[in-house]
Amino acid sequence: MITTVQCINERLELAKKTIVAAEIPALFYVDENKDGCLASFGAMLNKYPTNDYRLHLQDDLMFADNIIKYLPRVENHMRTKDLHVLSLFAPNRKLILKQYEEGKVIAPFPNYLWLQATMFSPQFQSVLKKEYNNLSDKSIKDDDVFVAHVMKKYNVKAYVHLPSIVQHNTDIKSSLGHANSKNRESKVFDKDYINNLLKPKQ
Repeated sequence: MITTVQCINERLELAKKTIVAAEIPALFYVDENKDGCLASFGAMLNKYPTNDYRLHLQDDLMFADNIIKYLPRVENHMRTKDLHVLSLFAPNRKLILKQYEEGKVIAPFPNYLWLQATMFSPQFQSVLKKEYNNLSDKSIKDDDVFVAHVMKKYNVKAYVHLPSIVQHNTDIKSSLGHANSKNRESKVFDKDYINNLLKPKQ
């Protein structure tokens, strides 16, 4: 598995500090020319290998403790269940909160439009790369809209991990001009979820 981080220059050092603290080896891509989120996402698809599972991160995140020890389990689950898109960030949507209350860990994620922390299969990355390099629809301007467009075209389903093991740090100003409402934070983020899983059974 590789981890890639989509950054703007102003947030690079903070992103590095956060991800190093989480002990996640990562490749950082900086949108130096401010070409926008879709262009930088496409550049990353072309720059980095697509033959391994990839955790795609944005630069305004916080992580559950010991996430690095849990990522191999996530990859293995995707591989064995033939999942191609899995978000580790759970946004505040009625269905997702209901699935969390029902105790689901990997749940369907309809109307996917979040790229905070998403794991992609090698197969789907290849499809994304091909579709980006042949994209003619000028109405698609955002990276998450592009991913959702490709999923719909190929009938690929997205899934979400519950609880959220990644949190959106809304103390960092949005590079897209979104309001920094606390509503953009996950209500089901569990900082200790992985620690509790790793505890020896009594």
